Amino acid sequence: MPSNVSITDLIEEYSQGPALLESSTIGLTDSQLDALPVAGTWSIRQIVAHTVHMDAIACDRMTRMISENTPLLVNVDENAAIAGGLYEALPLVTMLSLFRLNREIMTHIFKTRPQVDFSRVGVHTHAGLLTVQIVLEKYVKHLKHHVAFIEKKRGMV
Repeated sequence: MPSNVSITDLIEEYSQGPALLESSTIGLTDSQLDALPVAGTWSIRQIVAHTVHMDAIACDRMTRMISENTPLLVNVDENAAIAGGLYEALPLVTMLSLFRLNREIMTHIFKTRPQVDFSRVGVHTHAGLLTVQIVLEKYVKHLKHHVAFIEKKRGMV
């Protein structure tokens, strides 16, 4: 269920996401990005890569929800890319650039769409019926969730 936050405020918060992610990683060395201070958890590089990857998927989902009639939104196994080693040694600057560009594109789309588009729906294979607004809110929260982990790990590396 959507929150009581206005769409305008939600879009503004979403658009500030790149600065939040960038500031959480500023000044980190490769060894800090790859450190595993707690066994069985993700490194900061893996957290950033996961965040960027899932956000790109969210961009695709929201674009399709706005432009198509009730698209199917297939669930993603967030651990598969980690387990497969896909995020190892990805350049931080490239990940942050992709995140910024995707958020800029989506912010432009959101600002040019009528309010009714935020009620358009897609069907997620696990979560069921979702609106654009719900997905947008989820990814604003998703970023904050992972930035909190990055900041905690910064203090351990």
